[in-house]
Amino acid sequence: MIRASFEKLSLKRLFPRAKLVDADEFSFDEEYMGGLYHTEQAIDGCEFGFGKKTGERLVFVNIVILGHCIAESINGNKVLAELGVPPLLGSVDESQMACFGTEARMQNTPRGSVKKWVGPFGGLHFFVSRFGDEPISLVRINDAELLKQNILDSDFPAEDVWGLLNDEDE
Repeated sequence: MIRASFEKLSLKRLFPRAKLVDADEFSFDEEYMGGLYHTEQAIDGCEFGFGKKTGERLVFVNIVILGHCIAESINGNKVLAELGVPPLLGSVDESQMACFGTEARMQNTPRGSVKKWVGPFGGLHFFVSRFGDEPISLVRINDAELLKQNILDSDFPAEDVWGLLNDEDE
């Protein structure tokens, strides 16, 4: 259900007032994991990546929350709800993260300790992180199969996508 919702995600329906770029005007100037993407950033706190080689289909969603921004949290949780995922942004406790079926991993970064939940969920790949005791700061959702299809560079083996998704750093 989550994968099907991801494939049918309509930004125009979810955010009717946003000034979105039409598909025929996509620039495909962003590189990510070996492919070229058009990234739609007209919605506060959300970034949507459409693949050049995958028929302009939605391949990834990044939801970034800076501090305690209410508008960004509302927009991000609206996207998650559309996918059938429980709200993750704002005050989230450990039990809510259990839906991913993975244990949290701790990683030390220059910004401090980061707690990450990484793994497959509902046919997609999720990467969720939280700095210290702060609210969730990043939710990254990838369709790993479309990422593999969108790889343009022959030096970037498609089988490496899953490994990179699981080890991705901030």
